[in-house]
Amino acid sequence: MSITNNQINNDTISLLKSLIGLKLEQMFHEEFIVVTVSYGFVFFKIDGKTYALSDFYEVKDILGDEEEISTLKFYEYNDKMESQIVNGKICSQSINSTINKITLVNSKTTVTINNDKKELLDTHAIIFTLDDGYEYSFEKDDFGENISIERGYNLSDKFTRLKDELLDSYDSDLNPQIELYFSSI
Repeated sequence: MSITNNQINNDTISLLKSLIGLKLEQMFHEEFIVVTVSYGFVFFKIDGKTYALSDFYEVKDILGDEEEISTLKFYEYNDKMESQIVNGKICSQSINSTINKITLVNSKTTVTINNDKKELLDTHAIIFTLDDGYEYSFEKDDFGENISIERGYNLSDKFTRLKDELLDSYDSDLNPQIELYFSSI
């Protein structure tokens, strides 16, 4: 069995853990035109430091073929926050709440190709839960480089549709098996 890991790595998990208990001061994103989507990046000001969540394609061996896959990354950011869209505009939102919990939305997809099982491990979203229970979720676009931003309570409930969306993206001849799971940091 071959395994492709496109999940957020252990160094990033450690970085995210270090943010629990800190103040999420502001969020910066592309100007919302029709939907709450930011192209490529969402930036955060947390306890005076700037961080970025990015979603860009990387070429990886995906289930036996070299393919582009949408990949979430979270890291400290020291450059200028700029729009990735020509004539785009970065907007800010003041939040000023403490991060109580961070949850990763992950999946494990298993397919069979020529009697060989292949697995893809992937991170689809990050959910920040604040001190009052209010949440922000940041979900990658599996077929683009956008980050969908949702706000509200119990946002993990909205990911029940993700398993069906992933199943629909595979040829049924591959006998896809998808397990969706949440990892609290």
